[in-house]
Parts: sequence; structure tokens; C-alpha cells
Amino acid sequence: MQITEQQIKTEIKKSIIFLSGFALFFIVLSLVISLIPLQFLEWPTAWFTQQFLSFIGKPTVLTFQEPILLSTETTEIAISYLCTGFLELIVLVSAILASHGIEWNKRIKGIVFAVIGTQIFNLIRIFATVLFIFNSDIQTIDLVHNVLFRLTLFIVIAGFYFIWFAWSIGKLKFAFHRKFA
Repeated sequence: MQITEQQIKTEIKKSIIFLSGFALFFIVLSLVISLIPLQFLEWPTAWFTQQFLSFIGKPTVLTFQEPILLSTETTEIAISYLCTGFLELIVLVSAILASHGIEWNKRIKGIVFAVIGTQIFNLIRIFATVLFIFNSDIQTIDLVHNVLFRLTLFIVIAGFYFIWFAWSIGKLKFAFHRKFA
């Protein structure tokens, strides 16, 4: 199949519209989030992490400061804005909103699932990192925190967007119900 010059121009136009919309939504959402004090964004992640630590037998004291600190008898863990997953969520939501040609109800569903999915995944990622903090040497902790931490979230963002987009254009079907005879 030969690609025509008109098809190339159409795809370039779509790309420019998407990237412009993405940049606009990213800026607006970032500005809105910047109006919220960081501690209020960090607190839920810190609180869930504190509950997880208590569950595994590591009681902590949560200090409401910037960044929020979780302190055990031997360790202090800082929960900063970058630990919350909000930046990644803003990227994903901006991409969903900028996906022109997709029905708004599908975009809204995508955003709802993005919020839930990224926050659950982010907590799992935080919990795994915390386990490494208590059970590994500093080089392993550094690798997990600085490389794998970011890499896994990138993969989740790209993967979630891919699945959402494929579903929204009808290339992927999910069966949420069963037929009973």
C-alpha cells in the first residue's frame, strides 16, 4: 500500500493537534496542581505507606512537613511530590484529553481508570521500594529508586495509554459481564 502525500499531511496535522493539545492540557493541569500545597498532595501516599509499614511490623511516625517524613527507629523515608505519581498522572491525563477524535465519554472513563490505576500502581511501587530500603544495600536501593522506579512508571503510563487508546477506537474489547444460560 502506497502512502500518499495527502495522507502524510493529514497525519502531520493530527500530530500537531495532539502535541499542541497535550502541551496545553499539561500546562493547565500542572498550574492547577501547583495551587495545592505539596504536603496535601504527598500526605495520602505517605499515609498509605505508613499503613503498609505498620502492617509489616515497622511502626512509623509521620511528620507533616515538606517533604513528608516517615520515621522508624532506624530509617527516615521522605515522601516528596515525585513520589506521589501526580506528575505521571498529569502526563497520562493530558495525553487522554489531547486524543482528539475520541468520544468525550471514553476520555472521561479513561481518566477515571487512569487515576485509579496509576495511584494503585504507584503505591505498589512505593511499597516495593520501601521493602528494598529495609532489606538491601545502598547500591541496590539506589538502583531500585532511581532507575527501576521511574522506568516501571513510564512503562505503566505508555501501556495504559496504549490499552485505553486501543479500547477507545474499538481495537480492543473487554468483557465485563458473563452470559448465564
